[in-house]
Amino acid sequence: MVDRGSPASGQAGILTLLANRPTIELLRALEGDVSTRPDLEQRLRSMSRSRLTSRLAQLLGRQLIICQHIPARRARVGYVLTPAGRGLLEIAEALSVALPGATSSPDMPLAALIASRGHRAIIRALAYRPLTGAELELCLPSIPHATLLRSLNRLRDAQLLVARRGNGRRHVRYELTTEARRLGRTAVLVARWRWRWTPEHVPAGTTDLASVVHLVAPLASVPRISRGVCMLHAQPPPGANGLPDVYLSVANGRVTPLAVGSPRDPDCRMRAAPASWCEALMSGDSASICMQGDRRLGEVVITALAGAVRPEPRGGRRAFEGRPRLRQG
Repeated sequence: MVDRGSPASGQAGILTLLANRPTIELLRALEGDVSTRPDLEQRLRSMSRSRLTSRLAQLLGRQLIICQHIPARRARVGYVLTPAGRGLLEIAEALSVALPGATSSPDMPLAALIASRGHRAIIRALAYRPLTGAELELCLPSIPHATLLRSLNRLRDAQLLVARRGNGRRHVRYELTTEARRLGRTAVLVARWRWRWTPEHVPAGTTDLASVVHLVAPLASVPRISRGVCMLHAQPPPGANGLPDVYLSVANGRVTPLAVGSPRDPDCRMRAAPASWCEALMSGDSASICMQGDRRLGEVVITALAGAVRPEPRGGRRAFEGRPRLRQG
């Protein structure tokens, strides 16, 4: 059996792979037991042999699949997913579950929409609060004006954001929809995948705990008796720049991100490495999080954020869905 080393980073990002439908179809065809080349040709009849060959080579090069010898069969070599490949499929499933109400267009499927670095930058900026087009240009100076307008239209067509004009305001403000905020699960899965399999290639922003928490906090629900302020800190790896702390106000059954820190000392301070935060946000288990102060409050917050990250039960609703409420600290 081929060595199960870490997946190579390559030039294309993980989201670019997810945006390639034939690649995801191939990964899904490889679920289960070892699959031979004839098995895959039978399952993927619409894929030409040359394309199948090139995609198998790509997945082998990225160590998302491995070759395995099968002495008892005529086709002596089969293919099987590595743990990294199975993790990639988990992200693909999370993306499809996160966007049930979103729509895609023929020229840009939803996965490709999210794979765009510019689109993700817009979603991160709007995770904090609704913004006008001019405010977005100030937040994202690297995106040209025409490109920004085109991206906003695409995100709006995909039902990931809405444009509102109200209270006598002349300018339109853009804000994220609930579907966009459910992308928090995908963001956590991608970050966890990168930290687990390609930690040496984790790009800047992947460990941005603040963006993920601001994205999902409006979907979180806590007991109404819980009150206080929590600080979340992600310890950067050696040699990396510091990451912004997150301050959350807990009151009235809601978790509200504070715009500029806290006016008083937090009731609970939580610290952990980025990989540990990914695991905690996925599982709700706070065992790997170092807490100082009101531990019960910290556990309530982690449980609530993990609940917001989990996919919504079919036919059901979360205990709380609302618009983000940012308070000045």
